[in-house]
Amino acid sequence: MAALDALGLITAILTFSLALYLPQREGVGIAQLLPLINHPVSFLTAAALGILLIPVLKLQPDKCWLSFIIGMGGSGFCWLLWNALFIVEIPPDGTVLNAGFSVSTLILGYGVWTWEPKLNDHPILGRRFEAALRLLPYLK
Repeated sequence: MAALDALGLITAILTFSLALYLPQREGVGIAQLLPLINHPVSFLTAAALGILLIPVLKLQPDKCWLSFIIGMGGSGFCWLLWNALFIVEIPPDGTVLNAGFSVSTLILGYGVWTWEPKLNDHPILGRRFEAALRLLPYLK
């Protein structure tokens, strides 16, 4: 069941990326568009799977895991915006978007460096995880 949820999340992220890039690709061929789609889809998929793994593996969510997910999602979002700008024209250096790459990478590094997986043994939170997994197919 978790594999279908993961596949649904990956499909939604890929569809969102294509919907953002395809209307703007006047002079960009498919062979040039595929590498532009690779980075944001990879980072955003890792963030989405990180969110999905919390209830599936019954992990205890903490600030380290949250910073990992925010760092991955932030990097994916920055790549998504940068590539959308790149299709139209080359983005300038020293913008807030470029700083977003650095900040999200630092947050990601902190999350990876300090994360220690801990199983959740709290019964109420365990039941909420199970309820979230049952409701996940309705969100697609």
